[in-house]
Amino acid sequence: RAGQALDEQGIAADERVADYRKTEQTSMQTLTVPRGKDYHLVLADGTEVWINAESRLHYPARFTGDTRTVRLEGEAYFKVARDEQHPFVVETAHLKTRVLGTEFNLQSYAGEASSVTLVTGRVAVQTDHSAEQISLMPGQELTLEADGTSPTLQNVDTYARTQWKEGYFYFDRASLEEILHGLGRWYNVDIELDCDPALLDYHLHYVANRHGTLAEALEKLNNLKRVTVVQEGNRIVLK
Repeated sequence: RAGQALDEQGIAADERVADYRKTEQTSMQTLTVPRGKDYHLVLADGTEVWINAESRLHYPARFTGDTRTVRLEGEAYFKVARDEQHPFVVETAHLKTRVLGTEFNLQSYAGEASSVTLVTGRVAVQTDHSAEQISLMPGQELTLEADGTSPTLQNVDTYARTQWKEGYFYFDRASLEEILHGLGRWYNVDIELDCDPALLDYHLHYVANRHGTLAEALEKLNNLKRVTVVQEGNRIVLK
């Protein structure tokens, strides 16, 4: 478990939270959160990070230099401690998000669309296809295609984007494919998508407790009467 790995490095941690505010180390750390887990991390500057399932965060035990830079693979929610002299920077495969002090959600899973959703404050985002920075205001979201192209800025419901850290699946007008990938990451099951591609583009409103069973989550999905999804061994199959 992530907590055990941190404990072996001499960091006081329980199974859900690690706090780096008192560490004297400066070495780079890598925190890997497996499928079916999430994790709350406090960085040396007081920034809080909620890390979603199947995600990895690279960060220094203590920040030095002009910026506070971390790298994310997967999804995390950041509540950044304000420090105007040292901007906080989150790098992903296709994005570089720069902030002073704010709250935002960042999703960047391999092979899937990326997004930055701003809850409070302001952020400036740079893609790897352009030197131009895109500024976001609260309630706005910047999305990129899986290959890092086609940036799109839109207004969104930030509540829906951040409920995962409160223990809920909350998808509003999300594609069935997006919902199934979310279930697969949390319950550590494979997704069988050998079906009519049009089914995967169904957009649904779906809410479920992440701490319930997979059977309960699938029952809620099937109750929407749009598709039939079943569990076969370690797979979710769309009928």
